[in-house]
Amino acid sequence: MQIIEINLFEFNVFIIYIINYLLLLLVGLFIYKNIKLLFTLLSVDNNVVNIVAVYSSFLFILNPYNTEVINWFSAQSYLFCSLLFLISLNYYLKFKSKLVFLFVSIFLLLLSFLSKETSVFSLVLFITLEAVIFKETISNNLKTISLYISVTVFYFILLFFS
Repeated sequence: MQIIEINLFEFNVFIIYIINYLLLLLVGLFIYKNIKLLFTLLSVDNNVVNIVAVYSSFLFILNPYNTEVINWFSAQSYLFCSLLFLISLNYYLKFKSKLVFLFVSIFLLLLSFLSKETSVFSLVLFITLEAVIFKETISNNLKTISLYISVTVFYFILLFFS
């Protein structure tokens, strides 16, 4: 993405700031959506869900730590990694209604891996959610987790042979 930005806008700092702010706002939006989905799945009161989701997303957006990601051009990969992971998590939380959401989630998680290697640790969150929230049969949980693990193994194979 950074190469595309440089080719399109050369090194216009103002446009880079605008893009980074938009990415930060999108990450905040998906934090809000994921918290709402997660608490709805846990059958928490709707008023509590809204309050926690709004405060969490605002806390993330307004946190002074995020100025580094906004001001430092090469830290943009952190925003992409976070955004792709949160969109993947959003589709994962919805996939029980449609199976296609599971494959979209896996694809977005792979893109998240490719944008920043630290997102590999997000696999732990998917395994935890599968074990804690989606308490179905063990075989269904293992099938879902094995898909995410296979994507992670595929990523490491790509990384090894590149």
